Amino acid sequence: MVEPSQNIQISQVIEMTEELYKACQRLVPQLTYNNPPPTREQLAQMLESSASYLFIARDPDFGEEIIGLATLVLYRDSTVSGCGPASARMGPFYCPEDQKVYVDLGFFEDLKTEHGAGGDFAHAYVLTHEIGHHIQNLEGTLDQVQMAKQKVWGDAKQNQLQVRLELQADCYAGIWANHAHKQFDILEEGDLEEALVAAASIGDDRLQKQARGFAIPHTFTHGSSKQRAEWFARGVRNGRLSDCDTFAEN
Repeated sequence: MVEPSQNIQISQVIEMTEELYKACQRLVPQLTYNNPPPTREQLAQMLESSASYLFIARDPDFGEEIIGLATLVLYRDSTVSGCGPASARMGPFYCPEDQKVYVDLGFFEDLKTEHGAGGDFAHAYVLTHEIGHHIQNLEGTLDQVQMAKQKVWGDAKQNQLQVRLELQADCYAGIWANHAHKQFDILEEGDLEEALVAAASIGDDRLQKQARGFAIPHTFTHGSSKQRAEWFARGVRNGRLSDCDTFAEN
């Protein structure tokens, strides 16, 4: 597994350029067969919208070419994604069909009021977990897990594969924290605790116990509170993709 460059630069796009349009034409077909690259008009509308934010990645070590794209869509109550209708009940999610992260703003309010996990770094954990799924899409992991699910019998085994996918995204979120702090010295006292509380608060066991009073492990799809916090912490501690291979763990 190729480790991330220390020099990758992420920036938000604020205006339409020919370079951006050509990057979309080049990169989008690599990730989806169902949705064509956006037209110039669609790109311009996205950039003008107050609900969507487009980010690009460059690696100066390999020239100034745009090497990656990611879009964050913020909404309340409901919206439509490339994967179909979305509602607040779904929570934050990544849609591989349009390569966008969708977040209902009410989720962060619920995270604080219902789960006691507030703070900007708790929000950052949630967002970078979803971007972790975008990385998995780039790596081909999402497709591999989908194919693996079709080869196993029973919901329990399929759920186990999904849990490993989600825990890897938690680890990737930790890698972001590691590298972001090294580059920008962003971590303040209490930040990591905020993220760890957030990770633990949305563990399947805790959510199921809150909802029905008990947990059913074979129905977990995201991992237990302990697992989620541990894999995020592993990413923070080591900062290496190679340490996030949840599929190799017993």
